Amino acid sequence: MEDHEFLDRRIPPDIIDQDPVHESLRICRLIAVRLMETILRLPGLILLELWWRNRDISFEEITQEMLKKAPFNSYLDISTILDFVHRRDFDNSAAIILSYSVLFLSVMFLTLPLSKLFKLYTHAFSLLIFAFAHYMSTTYVNLEQNSEDKELKLDNFVKLERHGFHFLAQLMLSVVQSCVLGLESDVGRAFLTVFTLPIVARMCGFPVERLILAHNVACSLVMLSICIYVLNRVPDMVHGMRTAFRQIKAIFVVRGLAGGFVTVWRRLRIAELMTCAWLTMFVIRMYVEIWEKGRTWREAGPALLASIAESTNTPISLLALALTVSFVCKWVVDGAQLVIGGRRDHGHVLAHSGYTEALTLVLLCLQTGLLGMKTEQKAFLLGLVLFIVMSALLQSLYELLEPQLLSLAASPTASRGRHIRCLLLAAHLFIAPIAMACAITAFLPIDLWCVIIVSNCVLTTIHAASSTVQYAIGMIESYSAEPWEHSDDLTFWTRMVTKVFELSIALIVLVYGIVFTVSGNWTLATIAVLIFHVIFNIYRRMETLLGSMTARQAAVKNINRLPRASREELKARSDVCAICFMEMCEEARVTPCKHFFHGACLRKWLSVRQVCPLCYTELLDPISEPATEELEREASPERERVRERNMEWREMRAMEDVSFRLIYPDFLQSPVWNRRNPLFEELIHKDMLERRMNIDIPEFYVGSIVAVTTSEKCLGSKEHRFVGICIRREREGLHHQFTLRNVVDGVGVEIMYELYNPTIRKIETLKLEKRLDNDLSYLIDALPEYSTFDFNMEPISHAAGTPVPINPIKVKMRTPPWARRWELFDLKGIEDAWIHATPYFKRKFHKTKMNDYMRYDLIANYRTGSNLEHELKVEEEIQRFEKERHQAGVTRRRIFRSAAAAR
Repeated sequence: MEDHEFLDRRIPPDIIDQDPVHESLRICRLIAVRLMETILRLPGLILLELWWRNRDISFEEITQEMLKKAPFNSYLDISTILDFVHRRDFDNSAAIILSYSVLFLSVMFLTLPLSKLFKLYTHAFSLLIFAFAHYMSTTYVNLEQNSEDKELKLDNFVKLERHGFHFLAQLMLSVVQSCVLGLESDVGRAFLTVFTLPIVARMCGFPVERLILAHNVACSLVMLSICIYVLNRVPDMVHGMRTAFRQIKAIFVVRGLAGGFVTVWRRLRIAELMTCAWLTMFVIRMYVEIWEKGRTWREAGPALLASIAESTNTPISLLALALTVSFVCKWVVDGAQLVIGGRRDHGHVLAHSGYTEALTLVLLCLQTGLLGMKTEQKAFLLGLVLFIVMSALLQSLYELLEPQLLSLAASPTASRGRHIRCLLLAAHLFIAPIAMACAITAFLPIDLWCVIIVSNCVLTTIHAASSTVQYAIGMIESYSAEPWEHSDDLTFWTRMVTKVFELSIALIVLVYGIVFTVSGNWTLATIAVLIFHVIFNIYRRMETLLGSMTARQAAVKNINRLPRASREELKARSDVCAICFMEMCEEARVTPCKHFFHGACLRKWLSVRQVCPLCYTELLDPISEPATEELEREASPERERVRERNMEWREMRAMEDVSFRLIYPDFLQSPVWNRRNPLFEELIHKDMLERRMNIDIPEFYVGSIVAVTTSEKCLGSKEHRFVGICIRREREGLHHQFTLRNVVDGVGVEIMYELYNPTIRKIETLKLEKRLDNDLSYLIDALPEYSTFDFNMEPISHAAGTPVPINPIKVKMRTPPWARRWELFDLKGIEDAWIHATPYFKRKFHKTKMNDYMRYDLIANYRTGSNLEHELKVEEEIQRFEKERHQAGVTRRRIFRSAAAAR
């Protein structure tokens, strides 16, 4: 359906469209689900980060100094923790099992489906309930042991109050735990109340000294029940993980390595998850640096760098930092785009999306070995890296601002507020790079890397100033009555000055780099950077500068030799410039082909192409034009003959008024213009012509009555013949298809044939004619008599050399609903369908007209259509093929019986 030219509109649009409130609720629900999933998976990544940091530390190596460096150490009893750790005689194998169980738990958090992840959290919550029940039971035992009543007598309600309160508390905890786990077994629910055993024992007269024994029995039963429950539930969790891994494997098999990685990355929301994990660790470290260490707000800068350094200790946290920087840069760019207006979508997946800054950060950190440094060195290096990222972010903001600022100068309808916002952003891009360059020179020693960063900042300032000057020139020109002739000169020289500054700064960096290298501070990275700088920043800029100057000189030379039109001529013509569509009142230039344009507009055009904008006549210098034409004739004598033959073919095609794609649509080029391969098309055409030697394919169009005989091995006669009207012809080459429609016993039947299918024995054109439309798919919703044809219909002869008749019939449609909304298209073969529409249908479907923008979309026609040279070449091949067929005696008539082939 997507490839068909008609759109599917089976349901009224106002029924399909949802209520805005419902749509907003759906979006809020989607955001809430994504946020909840990210939060639920967050512990898995944090556990993985902590496991990576401490994977080589044994229990004996844990000291008091290590615990003091831990976050929130003021809330921890360090001596008690050390006593607990060092008194436990952990086996090395047990420690390894516990370590990798943390890894297994992290994988579970990251890979389990959302439903099973909820179950995992419910089990964790049930364990917390068990812990609280244990605490309540221990408290009850201690209270009973410290009480003065050695013998319990429940002879009044006051004595029962304490025991009943603890019993009720344990019962409520068991009820909550049963609801959380969703237990349906009575035995399972009974095991949840085991911590009521000390209470029941004490109420039955169990001695106080032995009451701890009942508590120990309850703990043992709880451990046993947890063990049984885990043994029953873990296989389900493992099965879920195996299912997830099988799905991931299927994704990689179907989409490949790169596509599968991207799909898994997006489905698991790895980027959002790692960003949230890094921000969590950063906030904790920032709290420790500011509050626990007692720093003032004046030390916020060093504390910020120290927090970033402490939060980036492993490759996982480094990637998380890069993704966080990517998101922050993207949000800044999106915010700037929202402020300055214009289109908010990105032209490319890497354009203004933050990936450039993230990749820069990762490469610089890996190049400098950031992860192996101490905290102070790491903080200093991260400051340098963040300066570079800020420089790249300012460059991205400029790339975003430049087209918006230049488009505002040419759009007089833009609001004043948008102009002010763009100018404020330009001022920010002018001041911020200078301030950052000063901070870099004060913060870092002057070396090659520092000079490169400062040069990028200065270039951003120059670009912002250049764009602002071009904006001012454009605004002055937009408020003038006619195009300002000198505006193009000022804009050109502004750009040239900017390019000269760019080249000068690049040369300064090169000279400093050479001096820095010669002085003995060279490395392989420095030499590679200098070579890259020479190729991309100096050679290319110099080439661009010289090319712009050459094109400008040629344009000025050509425009100066064109005569000016007088005011009387302009007043008599009362025409507009074909380039800017503004009236020509005072100043205009006349081309040799007698076309009038504004001088400024024509100068801009001639800087790109030295031809007339309307007729594409070459506008060469009269001195060099004869020599150039003579040189072309000597170099290519065949070009004149080809040009003359093409002119003859154009005249013949204009007189015949025959459409190429209607005569032989199977020889059309591919509608996907960037997939056209001349060699492949030539081989396909040869194969098609060879097949035409075996089967006689007549001329027929959409609307012709055609009979097709095919081979059917399952039928008694081994052949099947179908007669119908051709309603559609589509696809190109050997895959060309045509569809026939007929009504058989009151049922519409449509059969699609491939034109070059070997099972087709014979194709007959019973009636050669055309219809008003090139696609008759709407006959599916028309009355059946327009698609009913006799299978014994006799062929109607068509005189050779006469035009193909066009049947002007207009079909009547059935009562809606239809298969598609045919009334939206300019179909000439349908009678007004609104006469037969029901009132309900008229209320639901508002009569609309198809816009004519496709009629003027020249680039769409260029991409989907074939060029004239290809049509002429194929037409010549067909004529030569017809002569060969006649000479071989394969057929007695030509393929084309219309006036087009008769000539």
